[in-house]
Amino acid sequence: MFSYPECLTFEKVAEKLSTDLHFGLNLNEIELRQKKYGKNEFIEENEPLWKQFLEKFKEPLILLLLGSAIISLFLGQYDDALSITIAVIIVTTVAFIQEYKSEQSLKKLTTLLPRRCKVLRNSQLIEILISELVPGDIIQISAGDIVPADIRLCEAINLSIDQSTFTGESPFFDKITEPLLNEFWSSNSNTNSN
Repeated sequence: MFSYPECLTFEKVAEKLSTDLHFGLNLNEIELRQKKYGKNEFIEENEPLWKQFLEKFKEPLILLLLGSAIISLFLGQYDDALSITIAVIIVTTVAFIQEYKSEQSLKKLTTLLPRRCKVLRNSQLIEILISELVPGDIIQISAGDIVPADIRLCEAINLSIDQSTFTGESPFFDKITEPLLNEFWSSNSNTNSN
């Protein structure tokens, strides 16, 4: 596409994407963009289960306990070394199984509730699956909606977004429609990205 759309006016972004801000995209253009860009979905790279299990042994506390087991082994305290190792294996296995089950439950939940959004197409506001969005779509978000894709804001009235899933920080971030300066963007990436 193009770099730093947040540093351009929304009109310039619409121009670069060949989008009419009042009409949206037409059906022919949508079809072409769907073929060119594909679905608006994350492609999950699933690691093999054995690799996910071994990742649990990289946790600092687990490494510390394994280090203690090795030291106990060198000091001739075989019972302690064995006890620590068995405890680490049990704790790691239980943690892995719980995480695996919760991930599977979350996957099932997300497939049961397909996410939808409101989009302007052919000058009509319609509701579609988020996976059907294409670059250049004009979307409408309201309080409580999930932001369905990377977007450039055209209009915002007292808009604050919960970005905790991306940043880990709990405060809401206020959003604006004005373009950001490149210097501002590079030094304050969590402050305001449109």
